[in-house]
This record gives sequence, structure tokens and C-alpha cells, in this order.
Amino acid sequence: MSNEPIENNPEKKYSLYFDKNKKKIITFFLSIVVILCLVGIFNSYKKKQEIKISENFNKAIIHIENKNLEIAKEDLNAIVMSKHQFYSPLSLNLIIDNKLEKNIEIIKLFDELINSNIEQEKIDLIRIKKALFVMDEEFKDDKGKTKEEIILQTLKPIIKTDSIWKRSSLKILRDFYLISDQKNKAKEFENLLINIPK
Repeated sequence: MSNEPIENNPEKKYSLYFDKNKKKIITFFLSIVVILCLVGIFNSYKKKQEIKISENFNKAIIHIENKNLEIAKEDLNAIVMSKHQFYSPLSLNLIIDNKLEKNIEIIKLFDELINSNIEQEKIDLIRIKKALFVMDEEFKDDKGKTKEEIILQTLKPIIKTDSIWKRSSLKILRDFYLISDQKNKAKEFENLLINIPK
């Protein structure tokens, strides 16, 4: 049996293959273990960050209720800057609702979220909120842009796509021009609205 050729003896065949490729096999399995460990560490880190952001958001709400507005503002700004999918837009809403920042700073926070890696539909919704905010407020841009320029620049990326928010963007622009007594421009956006299927 010991004189049997290697081709006929699978045990010897695998043993010889293992001996020949021992370093490659060990490296492969060690790589898998290291990758699994790194994924576990990364997931643990992300989970801790999620918990920390959640706790900071809850603390900010408590600070607002206790009229510690400056501390709440710092916490909420930090959460917006973290560009978290859920808590950053909520934090911006709290900043706006409680008038914790000047209008120009709120616009900068809107822009931070718009330029983040939040999912596209949420970014489009943030764009709409920014346009409505600018439309609603007495507003002067630090770059000399008019309300109209800011609103157009904000909503144009939505209008160019098939976003679910396209129709709402066109309505906002139509209404802005109606309020501004620019009936011809309002009519342009009304015509665009008519051509979009409901």
C-alpha cells in the first residue's frame, strides 16, 4: 500500500498539497481571522458612535427644556457636523425651531448636510427645507446672493433629476415667484409642473 502511486491515494495527495502550500493556506486563514476581527472592531466602534450621538441628542433636548440654550446649541451643532443619517437633520430642525443660530449659520449647517454622504432622498428633502427656510426668513447672504439665487441654486439639482421631490421643488419655485410678483417666472414653473406625471 505504501508503494501505491500518489494519484490513487487521496490522503497522500492532500498531505503533499498541504505541505507544498502550507504558508499560503495559513496566511489565507489568518487573513480571514484578521479581517473578521477588524470588521468586528469597526462595527463595535460604529455602534458606540451611534449611542454617543443618540445620548448627545437627548442631552441637547434636556438642555433646551432647561433653557441651557448655549450648551444645547453646541451639542446640536456637533451632531449636525457628524453628518449622521438620522440625528443630524433632526438636530438642524431643533436649532431652527429654537432659534439657536443666526440665519447665516443655519444656511451653513444646511450646506454641511447637503454636501454629506447622507442618502440622496434625504439630501433632496434637506434642500427643500433650506429653500423654504430662505423663502420664509429675512435673509442676507454673506456672499451677496439674493434669495432667488439661493433658492434656485438649492433646488436646481432636484429639478434636474427624477427625484420624488421634483414636483415639490417646482411648486416652491412657482410659489416663490408668485409671492415675489413675478408672474411670468411663476408661469414657467407652473408649465413644468403640468408636464410632470403625478
